[in-house]
Order: sequence, then C-alpha cells, then structure tokens
Amino acid sequence: APSISATLQILPRGPSTNLCLNSGFEEASNVPPPNSATFVGVTNWDGDFRTDLFQYPYRLPFNSDGTPRLPLQGSNYAGFASQFFSGNGAFSGALTGRLARPLQAGRYEIEGWFLRSSSSQAPEVGIEMLLQTAQGNTLSLGQLAITNSADWQQFRRTLVSSNSYDRLIIRGAKAALQGNSFGYAYVDKLSLVRLTGINPSLAGISPQVIGPLQELVVANRVTNS
Repeated sequence: APSISATLQILPRGPSTNLCLNSGFEEASNVPPPNSATFVGVTNWDGDFRTDLFQYPYRLPFNSDGTPRLPLQGSNYAGFASQFFSGNGAFSGALTGRLARPLQAGRYEIEGWFLRSSSSQAPEVGIEMLLQTAQGNTLSLGQLAITNSADWQQFRRTLVSSNSYDRLIIRGAKAALQGNSFGYAYVDKLSLVRLTGINPSLAGISPQVIGPLQELVVANRVTNS
C-alpha cells in the first residue's frame, strides 16, 4: 500500500463548510430549569448518561472563585462526565453528533474547545473523540488530557478518511483517571472541515490520524465565529 509520506501533502486550510452541525450547541428546544442542565432537545446531538446542556443565563456551573463559567461563544455549551461512579461501576458520558453529510475520501481537520470542570477531583480529565459510520465502525481521533479549569483549551487534529463516517462522538476516557475520582469536562465550538487544495491519492490507505494532537491556545471567551 502507498505510504503516507509518498501520497499525502500538506494542504492549505481554506474556506470550508463546517460538517459538524450545531457545533456550539446553540440550537436547543429545551431550556433546562434553574436546578437542572439535562442534555435533551439539542438539535443534531444525543447525550447519554451524565451529559448536560448549559445555557446562559438559565443555568451555568461556577468556577472555583465563585464566578459563573461562561460559554466560549454564544449562549450554550455541553458537559459530560469523564468518570462517574454509580453503584458497582464507573461510567463516562458521551455526546453523539450527526455530521452534515458522510465524509468522502480526503483529508480533514477537526478542532474543539474544552475545559476541565473546577469540581473535578482529578488534576486532569481524560476525553476521547471518535468518528463513526452508520454501521458502527469507528476511528479514534485520540485522547486528550484536559487540565485547564480557568480557560478553554483549543485542540486540533488532522485525519485521513476513506470511510463514510457520519457521526462525531465525544466521550470521557476512564483510563485517564485513577481510583474513585470524579472527572467532568465542558465542550464548545467544534469544527470538522475538509482541507482544500489538490487531493492526494488515497488508494490503499486506511482511515487514520496524522501527526500529534495539537494543543493550540487558551481563551476565556471569543466573539468571532
């Protein structure tokens, strides 16, 4: 099979459609009451055990200094447990979003902003991002260690797709935490775009990630789109 170095080129990141629908969780038909942040009614997204939707000004968690944790952008963001003990087992929350269309063969870039909850007992919160096909095949985009509880952390990863992935999954990674510790993370402003330029030959190349998972910058809040 052709090697990555022989067939892939660095492609410029030009204007592209964000394939991650409702990427900031702004479209939601349900407004949680003040004492609840249940993740329901969020367009194009599903949340399972221990996932939440936070909406300004109805319901926001607080930082360790007592100030409310504002969204990175807009009014909404999501949260999920990385490790949560209930009864005899440990559970992690998962958010599943439907993409605008199945991925075609090509090179893509995914970005997301994450924040560790100040209520987390562990110094770092493990999370994992995956792509999934309608048949259940998955491609792990790697695990992140979220350590910052004061500012949002931006992460970026490049990947090659030759499968028709049509879902993005963001979930807790229990392996990153030890013992009976509780971990919780927030997510906002996701992006999945196809890189522009001359498409490389993908013959014989399996879906895979390329290079390291990059932590780019931190920010308290942004106003640009």
